[in-house]
Amino acid sequence: MSSGFRLDLRSTNGPRLARIAEDRSEASIHEWTTWLRVRSDVTGFVPPSGDPDDDDYTGFVPPVFEEDGLAVMVVTRPQQDLEGEPIGLFHGRLDREQLERLRDAVELTPWSDLPKPVGGHVTAPDLELRHERGSLLIQRRFNARSGNFLEAIEPLMRVLEGCVAAVGKSEAATLRLHVAVEADPHDPGRHTVRVTMRNRGLGAIVLTDPRVASEDAPRLEVRIAELSSSSSLITSVEPRRWTTLPVPPLPADAPRSRIIAANRRLVVELPWTAPKPGRYLIRAKWQDYDGPLDPVAGQTPFMPLPERGPSYLGSGPYPIRGANLASRRFAVA
Repeated sequence: MSSGFRLDLRSTNGPRLARIAEDRSEASIHEWTTWLRVRSDVTGFVPPSGDPDDDDYTGFVPPVFEEDGLAVMVVTRPQQDLEGEPIGLFHGRLDREQLERLRDAVELTPWSDLPKPVGGHVTAPDLELRHERGSLLIQRRFNARSGNFLEAIEPLMRVLEGCVAAVGKSEAATLRLHVAVEADPHDPGRHTVRVTMRNRGLGAIVLTDPRVASEDAPRLEVRIAELSSSSSLITSVEPRRWTTLPVPPLPADAPRSRIIAANRRLVVELPWTAPKPGRYLIRAKWQDYDGPLDPVAGQTPFMPLPERGPSYLGSGPYPIRGANLASRRFAVA
């Protein structure tokens, strides 16, 4: 392969909620941000996390790949707010053929002959593509509803969308939200609400404990509403009256930053007493775009694959930023 390249594809939507200064530059974090970065000069192999004193870990011999590359993707909030979807960090190894296909799709697009993007919509994501190889620089911004421009670059978009889909299947350090309600066996009216924050990735994540108070929106919000007969049958009908459950405060001796190891979870429990029998809807929302208030040792950057130099992927806990949702319908006898 010729000289290495770096490709960035950013999709942003909603208001800007944070700014970060990393890698000698600043980046904006919007409510919905998906950021894919590909570097052909960094190996796509990610060593397994483990205890350095473990014999199996120290005896591990990494495979040898020739001319492979690394793709890393950051997601702050699931598109369409799909529940059960993870947010955080994803990664993938691209072999030589995949890298060449991606590079050629970008560089062989007739950029100077393309029409000016028209149309678009304020509710649609804004896309920014930046590709660098040697002295070559290609950079374009357009709206996801700019139909004429998307039609003109349709072959390139197929390749980019395929790359995003493939990388999104491999969770490096992610957060999933789940909510459950359990009735007290001795008092059917009393319940325990459990909000579970689970990391299904290969490496640890770090975040501010959701019980830490916030001056802006709460980091964890849990609401319950009784479902009417119509809203019980039609999921699009919103309940009119919601009750917000108080989140217990963080104990005085507890650290504000919490590390959730791979395949581990953090559970927050809240008491709730049902006012009467019926069907209910519970919704939980975790939101924190500022990242850990107290950075921990070895914490990686928000984008752990810098523009130049070695990757930080897997070198330490990944700081989760963004929002995730969970809900459940349940009955009270």
